[in-house]
Amino acid sequence: MEQLGAALRAWRDRLDPATVGFAHPVIVNVSSGMGSFGMTQDPARIESQYALPLYSASKAAVTMLTTQYARDSRA
Repeated sequence: MEQLGAALRAWRDRLDPATVGFAHPVIVNVSSGMGSFGMTQDPARIESQYALPLYSASKAAVTMLTTQYARDSRA
């Protein structure tokens, strides 16, 4: 887990110069329903109709990275 924390801090440190000078800096990561476990398993959703494992995995990773970065930035 410490390696993950170090990786997140390194990523944040690379982005910090891009946010200097802003009162409320925001970083936006774009994901999709294809990265959602719930949406890809719900037969009523279009996301459940496609098997795109690499794309879905990358979108799930973006979502997790965003939530972990947000958690780390509050610390």
